[in-house]
Amino acid sequence: MELAALVTLPVRAAVTAARTGLGIASIDRLAAAVNELIADDRPLGRMIERDGILDRLLAEDGALERLLGVADQLLRPGGLADRMLSDDGYVEKLVADGGTLDQLIALGETLEAIQPRLTELAEIIPALATSADALGQAVGPLGELAGRIPLTRRRQLSTS
Repeated sequence: MELAALVTLPVRAAVTAARTGLGIASIDRLAAAVNELIADDRPLGRMIERDGILDRLLAEDGALERLLGVADQLLRPGGLADRMLSDDGYVEKLVADGGTLDQLIALGETLEAIQPRLTELAEIIPALATSADALGQAVGPLGELAGRIPLTRRRQLSTS
């Protein structure tokens, strides 16, 4: 038996049992029996009355039927469960040597190694910004002075 079939067997059995129970059980008989025991104005009475919560839940297009449909899709041959549990499936890729999990662990180790350097850089950045401002203030007047030199004089200075 395949691993996917073995792992999904309990869920598939439960889905089959629920579908069988839906076919056999009669909501009307169940409602009549319970109504003899409880009053109609109680929460359980409102739940099981005709067109009540239980009827809507168990209806052909009700929530339980939709949930069972999703379970069928997940558990069908070639479905998501089969693809995840197959030899080349998602779970195998996740836990294989060098797989996704190993890569995430390696990435964590890399980030831990980088963290002290990033902290040092963060401490240096304010001093670097201050130095850049001071340099800009020192170079600014020199640029203004160079702009005042006549063009012919600038050519002579640049060729010498």
